[in-house]
Amino acid sequence: MKKFFPIGLIVLLFACHLPFMTADPDTHTDLHTRGAWTDEGIYTSQIRNYLIDGKFDLKENSTFIRGPLFNIIQLPFFYVFGHHRLVSRLIVLILTLLVPLLFLRLKGFEIFTFFLLLVTYTQFHIFSFSHYGLAEMICIDSIMVSLFFLLKAQTDKAPMGHRVWNLLLSSLAVFFAYSCKIQYIYLAGLLPVTLLVLALSKQKDREESMELFGFGLIFSLVLIGFYTIYYFLNKDFYNYIMARETLGRFPLRILDYPSIARFNFRYFLWVRELQPVWIALPMAVLIILWERHSRKPDKQALAIWTFSLFWLLFELHKLPMIYLPNRYLLPLFFAVGLILAQALAALYTRRDHWKWISLMLALVILGFNLPFHVMNYRQRTYDLDKLNTYMSHYQYDGAYGLGSWATASSWGTDLRTIPVWNNYFNWKDPVNTYKPTVIITEKDESESDRTYQSQGINLLKESDSVRDFRIWRYEVSVYWMKKK
Repeated sequence: MKKFFPIGLIVLLFACHLPFMTADPDTHTDLHTRGAWTDEGIYTSQIRNYLIDGKFDLKENSTFIRGPLFNIIQLPFFYVFGHHRLVSRLIVLILTLLVPLLFLRLKGFEIFTFFLLLVTYTQFHIFSFSHYGLAEMICIDSIMVSLFFLLKAQTDKAPMGHRVWNLLLSSLAVFFAYSCKIQYIYLAGLLPVTLLVLALSKQKDREESMELFGFGLIFSLVLIGFYTIYYFLNKDFYNYIMARETLGRFPLRILDYPSIARFNFRYFLWVRELQPVWIALPMAVLIILWERHSRKPDKQALAIWTFSLFWLLFELHKLPMIYLPNRYLLPLFFAVGLILAQALAALYTRRDHWKWISLMLALVILGFNLPFHVMNYRQRTYDLDKLNTYMSHYQYDGAYGLGSWATASSWGTDLRTIPVWNNYFNWKDPVNTYKPTVIITEKDESESDRTYQSQGINLLKESDSVRDFRIWRYEVSVYWMKKK
């Protein structure tokens, strides 16, 4: 297969994302949380505030401390092009679509990349989150870059020094993933485990493979050590954040894990958008095993299979989580898609009728994915954009705007925004502490755990005017505060 086909798919995919770039998050993407709606603003507010007045406050939000690299990546683009939501989304989308281009630099990976684009990058959730300004897809991109350098390290003709260098880059890519969002720290073990299994599975060159495992383990531990230094430099604040962020994520009793995992699979995984994926997964595993035993795979084929299988296994720890939005499951969906792409590529390389069977199977999966994107296209809304346009009509001169919805609706303005969460962040007498120009909150204040109501603060009395907006299923009010 010529490179023209996967490159053409990348261009086509980019074009398909464009109609969604200024729209609201799709209402079906994460039905049980407002996260996709507010988190684009929350996760960028600290760096946007810095660009507004030149002051950086690590403790005004919980996001930079947990993923500094995500904001560092955005900073130069915001500085040059402005801190707009479109810029944030384009950063994620372009970096995501550059990853398949990277794999095209590997000899013989045109077929694999073609199927990866066709069945994985078109999957409903992965496609949607690829054009949101959130950290999850950047983290997945980093893991895929790690795989790319791992594959380069498995090249037979490369000298040992070159292979070690690629392992260092592979380790750095994983480090970038959990530096963008600490929740991905569990994947720090993915590369060493993969290298160990590869070494143990080889009869020839086992000593050399064990040496590569040793380097991979050392690199991973050293990079974890760097992150540990970062942790100790911010220990008290970090512990405060993580104690809240991890509270109640898993059941207290181990005996409850199976029942919660079954519940999550039934209601979050065994859904229309994903049912064909779970049906295809065991078939794909069988195809890869058949390929493994009927034809001797090369080092790179064995490496990508081992890497993707353990990535899938690493993701299964999330199944018993009590709070499980779809954005937490994106790496699981991607790992499954990686396995499907390998299986289809393995069939394709057998030529004859297998080539056409693989193409037909890929088109069946694509055909199943497309109706969800058509539905999303037809049901696009622009509620957040309308609120943002309204907010952009005013000059704020670096004054404060309070609330999660304020961070999500003040892109491109000079309003300094911070989230407010009761008994967690910026909740102590916020009206007098920050003297905000505007407070944006839901009518029942549920997104802030009723911060103002719990302190006897009547926002209607504290404001001189109110403007209401309907955003998805939320009634959001913009309170313009009286000057004091």
